[in-house]
Amino acid sequence: MRLSGPVTRTALPVVLLVIAGACGSGADGPSGQADGAVLSVLPDLSDESADVVFAAVPDLLVTDDGRAIYAAPAGFAILGALVPDVWVQKISPAGVEVVRESVAAGEPPQNIDELTALAGPELHDVERYFPETFRFAAIEFGPAADFDDPDTPLVQWPETASIRLSDPVDCTRLPELEVGEAFATAAENSAFVDNDTIYTVMAAPDWPDAPC
Repeated sequence: MRLSGPVTRTALPVVLLVIAGACGSGADGPSGQADGAVLSVLPDLSDESADVVFAAVPDLLVTDDGRAIYAAPAGFAILGALVPDVWVQKISPAGVEVVRESVAAGEPPQNIDELTALAGPELHDVERYFPETFRFAAIEFGPAADFDDPDTPLVQWPETASIRLSDPVDCTRLPELEVGEAFATAAENSAFVDNDTIYTVMAAPDWPDAPC
């Protein structure tokens, strides 16, 4: 039994379509506001599949606790990993207020370059974003004993995780302490093993406004 292209490209999006319908995007629109977010600028996802929408990183997310979160620029992003590469810069309270004022004026920055031009002195150094929680969805593929696809790396689901992969029916959140190491070591084509069963998993960092 192999985890072939048709499985990874069709079975998982079916699950995520259910998630998208049940949970929504969490945002009010391409430049909307959500809980914990002063500004949320999302890429155009209108023609994308549900799995792409689930893992999409904001073009720019400014949080009310002073963080600017965005996708790692092309050429700098870590490729081939299960979890998308996300960057963050701290922004001072004064910088958050500048962004809030720009939103009120109807002229918010649309990306990190525009934010730098607007509030550059209030921004701190770039860091990789390490979330406190991850969100994920899983779909059962079949018994591990029947699995014989050498091109699909297998990752053991952590025994310490408070949720088994057979449990969730929708998008689920778990603390980084429970699943962070497993997600960090998984490749984008990895499958997970839990209780002698193979699962395909879609995972992404969590942040204010993240769909789940």
